[in-house]
Amino acid sequence: MQNAIYDGKFIQAAKELSNDIELEEFGVFHDSEFTRMADVHFFLQVMSTLERGGYYHRDSELEKCIAEFNEEYPNYHKVKSIILNSISIVKSLDLSLDSIWFRKSNFFTLIVEICMAINIPVSFKDNLESFEKNVLLSKNNKDNDFGVYYGYMYAGTNNRKSRVTRSEIFRKIVMA
Repeated sequence: MQNAIYDGKFIQAAKELSNDIELEEFGVFHDSEFTRMADVHFFLQVMSTLERGGYYHRDSELEKCIAEFNEEYPNYHKVKSIILNSISIVKSLDLSLDSIWFRKSNFFTLIVEICMAINIPVSFKDNLESFEKNVLLSKNNKDNDFGVYYGYMYAGTNNRKSRVTRSEIFRKIVMA
């Protein structure tokens, strides 16, 4: 991973998040992925998305952020706090472990969108569960937002178009 080149402030923040947050409890990653530091990479992706103010293609901005924030990371505490808070919110929802929200692409969308949200709706958990039900019911229907979301849950999950589309639909329906 990036550790061969950098072990600076940005990566340090992601490693601390990885130590502070037990991602295992969500079942998002397989055990073998933790040895490959998939959790650290996940946090680097979330942090980079927050730093850039939005979604980007694959890892294009991640490497730039690692280099840019190698010596100093001014938002170190702020971003860590925001991510820790978003994880706390997800834990408090007590969602079923087989929920679509614990698939990597959806978990990424969920965490980033909570981090970027100004307000979390009172009906957030109900909205998430209703959204999930409708997405699963619409898996063969590309004529509505739920079916479109379903497609982007599985296809090209890390490209910018998929990330942005998931985000737009999520904000429109879940965060309303």
